[in-house]
Amino acid sequence: MVPLRLAGDGFDVAKQFDITYDQPVAGIGEYAVHLWMKRLGTTSATAGYRRTRPEA
Repeated sequence: MVPLRLAGDGFDVAKQFDITYDQPVAGIGEYAVHLWMKRLGTTSATAGYRRTRPEA
């Protein structure tokens, strides 16, 4: 594995990130969305997300 070297304080991962829901959120109230990166390539990325109830 090649070590990751950062120039300065960091680097940009994405210019824009959009989420499209396949199904509308039903119901009234608060909810939380947890996002994570599944795969990060040199020209693309795949993210995952999960909608849950807010943490207490």
